[in-house]
Amino acid sequence: MSSDKFMFRCDLCGNEYQMGPHRYDGKQVPRYDIGVCMSCYESNWDGWNPGYEEFLISHLKKKAYPYLRKMKKGGFQEIKKRTEG
Repeated sequence: MSSDKFMFRCDLCGNEYQMGPHRYDGKQVPRYDIGVCMSCYESNWDGWNPGYEEFLISHLKKKAYPYLRKMKKGGFQEIKKRTEG
């Protein structure tokens, strides 16, 4: 088994965290296509810190994430496009 460490940088706070083997100190957030350390992930269970809002909006625009609306408790919610018919 390899003893190599796979280090990643948190997209929110910039700290490094290790992912595998046998150690998972971060999370991938597929909805936003970001990787975050466990500290950021667990601290933001009820919505992202308002200090990260500018980064998240910029990141989502670059990824062409189409329909977003700010939620009252923080974070963003996808808005489904209405279909005619």
